[in-house]
Amino acid sequence: MKVSTRLLFPWLTMAGAFTLAACQGTVPLQPETSPAAAAQQTQQAASTQAVEQSAVQAAPAIRFFLAQSRPADDLLQIQLDPQTSVYALPQPVFTQADMKQVVPLKSQQGQVFLRFDFNERGAEKLEAISQQAAGNYLVLTINDRVVAIPQVASAYEKPAVHVPMRSAEDAQAVVNLLRQGGQ
Repeated sequence: MKVSTRLLFPWLTMAGAFTLAACQGTVPLQPETSPAAAAQQTQQAASTQAVEQSAVQAAPAIRFFLAQSRPADDLLQIQLDPQTSVYALPQPVFTQADMKQVVPLKSQQGQVFLRFDFNERGAEKLEAISQQAAGNYLVLTINDRVVAIPQVASAYEKPAVHVPMRSAEDAQAVVNLLRQGGQ
């Protein structure tokens, strides 16, 4: 299936809109305080921000990028092996903020999967992606390393993506990494 940048443009627009919406905020009005109290509040805010930043940096970054098999303008090449590449949007379509949990599973045939369950926001994105990009790929990265590349289905039973893994050990290693980051 050939997907041009015209088809990917709405995804870029949607990703940009979500990013802008997440950045929007209001500054609450605060009563006037003494210079000493203001300095103490600034110091507390700086230490809180440092703690939050270190927690974010310690947590593994889970991201899914929408990709296709054909090159196009504005897409990044991800070389899987010397003969195979996929071409992905530069911004992720899903991040950890879109997920509820990750669950390791094994099918009756013995295939090992990780099930990424999405929250309400992620479920809305997943539905839109499955309708408009079925047959393309989701590049799963953890800490900027490609872990798997499942194909986008035309529909999903739950707001979840099942990602095939090579082995139960690989699946458990990913789950352990995510648990370590959450502690």
